Amino acid sequence: MRYPDSWLILPSIWGDNMTQKFKWYGDEVIETTRQSAIKALKEGAGHLETEANKTVPYQDGVLEGSSQVNIDEELIEASVSYNTPYAVRWHEAEPGTVDFDGKGRARWLRRTANEQAERILDHMAKVMKGGLK
Repeated sequence: MRYPDSWLILPSIWGDNMTQKFKWYGDEVIETTRQSAIKALKEGAGHLETEANKTVPYQDGVLEGSSQVNIDEELIEASVSYNTPYAVRWHEAEPGTVDFDGKGRARWLRRTANEQAERILDHMAKVMKGGLK
C-alpha cells in the first residue's frame, strides 16, 4: 500500500503484522512557526520604533520621520534605524554633551530598547504562542 509522503509509517511495537500510521505535520509546523516569528518581530520592532520616537531629539521632526523598521524574513531578523546625516552623531553623544532643549535624549534608541526589552519580548512570546495554537 502506498501512503502519502506526509504519512509516517512505523513498525508496531505490538507485533510484526501491525503498523501504526501517523500524519506528519512537520512542514506545516515549521512554516507556521516561521510566520509567527516574523509577525512577532514586526510587532516588537514596531513597538520599539514607536517608543523610541517618544524620546528622539526633536527640532523639526526630520530625525523622527527618518525612523524605519526593517524585517529580513529570510534571516528572521528585525532592525530599527534612523536615516539622517546626524542620527549617529546625536545618538552616540555622551549624555549631557548635546543640548536637546529638553526634547529628546542621547542614545534614545539603545536606552528605549533596554527599557522596553522585557515588554517587547513578552509580547513577542504571546504572538508566537498564539500563532502555534
